[in-house]
Amino acid sequence: MVLIALSSQVRSKTPSLAGISRVAQCKIALPPPNGQQGVFTGCAKAGGGVKYRHPIAATPDRFFVPDQGTSSASNPPGNRRASGLSLFQAMAGAPQGGAELFFERLATSFQNAGVRQRLMIKPAGGRADRLAAAGVDVTACSYSPMLAALHRRQLAGAIAASRANVVLSWMNRATSMVPKTKVPHVARLGGFYKLKHYRSCDWLVANTRGIADYLVREGVPADRVHHQINFVPDGADGPAFDGPRHGGPVIAALGRLHTNKAFDTLIRAFSGIDEGTLWIAGDGPERGRLEALAAECGVAGRVWFPGWLDDPQSVIRGADIFVCPSRHEPFGNVIAEAMSCARPVISTRSHGGEELVEDGVNGLLVPVDDVAAMTDALAQLAGDRTLASQLAAGGRATWAASLSPEKVTADWIDFLSRVSA
Repeated sequence: MVLIALSSQVRSKTPSLAGISRVAQCKIALPPPNGQQGVFTGCAKAGGGVKYRHPIAATPDRFFVPDQGTSSASNPPGNRRASGLSLFQAMAGAPQGGAELFFERLATSFQNAGVRQRLMIKPAGGRADRLAAAGVDVTACSYSPMLAALHRRQLAGAIAASRANVVLSWMNRATSMVPKTKVPHVARLGGFYKLKHYRSCDWLVANTRGIADYLVREGVPADRVHHQINFVPDGADGPAFDGPRHGGPVIAALGRLHTNKAFDTLIRAFSGIDEGTLWIAGDGPERGRLEALAAECGVAGRVWFPGWLDDPQSVIRGADIFVCPSRHEPFGNVIAEAMSCARPVISTRSHGGEELVEDGVNGLLVPVDDVAAMTDALAQLAGDRTLASQLAAGGRATWAASLSPEKVTADWIDFLSRVSA
């Protein structure tokens, strides 16, 4: 069951969010659609043309045999209202980041679905080149705060020239510079942002229910808040990372080595099981302390820190169990990626964990910073391959129903088509 905060009656010509009083939240419960087998030519990576296939064959030395389940290719996004949508997107982001990565993935997926779009973006980290290579119409803009007035005029001209019937902006800076026009303005939020940047918007899209709740608490009318989850690429295919193994299951975790990620809790919990190997992929300020902690706990020989990797899903595919031990995780893309790879998930009850994981159905949930509970969950999956396989299949089904590029892109197209001018 997916809870979505959205308007029961969406209108294209509506006043902005500024000055509207606080109202009660409205939620509608929708059952997830059934996934169906098939092959979809999608576009999860810039450059396009990525095939999503399933199932994948388990290698003979796998700790358990994952069941990939089904894909969600029964309703490709190109079949759903894309032809009438003309979209203008504005994004000023860093070279790397979760919102920036999803923006690039979604723009490319829109292109593959036949959406007519034009982008005005800050050319950071090769993003403009990758999008242009995928066939997207891209214009550069520095989005400098010192040139805000100039950029507003540029954006006004570009929006008019594009003949867009909806504008989609991302993050604070670009959203605050989009001028008020007759074209409906939608902004997408991936965090608990300050709403002073969003007062001129007509609709706000939250990628978690927690953010949607926050928006309504802050006075945004519930019928102007739409919950739309992120997608992650299909992880069923692709190479599996070949790291060290010391008997028993390989347990993977990944992310920035920062105190919010609570890898210290994971190391302490891992030291409570007798067998297995722990991979912690990523880098950051806590690396030295975590390496010292592994030695202190007597598991330095079984804990491996490979650093940043170009293909994080390969780490998940190479493992038998995935753990997200975070103290703070607004959404949890890594959880969704593990589900797409059909690996059993253990997560803390962070915002993202509780958003994505149904305890005992598609993963296991443990309290934040509870070492004993995490040790018990690790031991449970290490000792029960049937349960591990069942949870992996449940996660894969969740991905197919709610988190796949096909499903999420189609939902975005439907929403933007409804609010377009």
